[in-house]
Amino acid sequence: MPAFFRYISSDLYIHHLRDESPQQKDFPMHAHTSHELYYFIAGRGSYSVEANTYHLYPGCILLMRAGETHHPHIRHDIPYERLTINFHPGLFKSIDPQGRLTAAFVDRPSGQRNLYKPDDLNKELVHACLNTLALQGRAAGEEQKRMLTISRLCPVLFEIYQCFSAEINRPLPQRSGAEDIAGQLVQYINSHLCEEFTLDTLAEHFFTSKIHLNNQFKQVTGSTIWEYTIIKRLLLARQYIQDGMPAGEAAAASGWKDYSSFYRSYKARFKVSPAADHPRKNRI
Repeated sequence: MPAFFRYISSDLYIHHLRDESPQQKDFPMHAHTSHELYYFIAGRGSYSVEANTYHLYPGCILLMRAGETHHPHIRHDIPYERLTINFHPGLFKSIDPQGRLTAAFVDRPSGQRNLYKPDDLNKELVHACLNTLALQGRAAGEEQKRMLTISRLCPVLFEIYQCFSAEINRPLPQRSGAEDIAGQLVQYINSHLCEEFTLDTLAEHFFTSKIHLNNQFKQVTGSTIWEYTIIKRLLLARQYIQDGMPAGEAAAASGWKDYSSFYRSYKARFKVSPAADHPRKNRI
């Protein structure tokens, strides 16, 4: 998976990648504590966000807000190229206190209105900004990469905001079959995330068998119901911890009953212990 360029800081992460023979096993369902703008440059496939699947073609942009699960389904026989920008939700607060640049990430239902097609936007502007970033970022120094990214990202986000504002009152598309069931499950799990539930209680609630429920969910989201629930609880706990809550309280507040299980899962996913993520541990 060669990287044309990468930049990492505490509030901004950019990478431009190309896979000549993409393998599906390399793209599991995941989520971030940051917002993500994903620019699809080349390849063929689709992208699932929560319980919705979007078909991709070059020039598409997907937005995932912090906490939204997502993963691609990419054909292995065609090279796959993309530019991904992850940024802290508060990155633009000083220049955009009203939050217009991030409205399209947060002011919508989870897993809805994630996709922007080239014809939805000023594609000449978007192409100029993001392709310039992809090309110039290779030779830029570390601080130049940051300035280059922010200067190219702001016009794109404002263009998306204008499109989002024009579309916000239009009805959401209807879902059917597996996507409808998975969508209902996603909504239920997120509404009851900190409560205790099992596959049996979910199957009873949705009047079906737990095997059928889990199969329908995995078909759409790429994960089991329990894997999805764990990711969501870990992300919530991490947000609590980074906001200053003690790790034990954060675990209990996000639905974990056993701290040792929480600790192991947290460290496996985030590569740090819960205590190491606490802001008091990160002071200089």
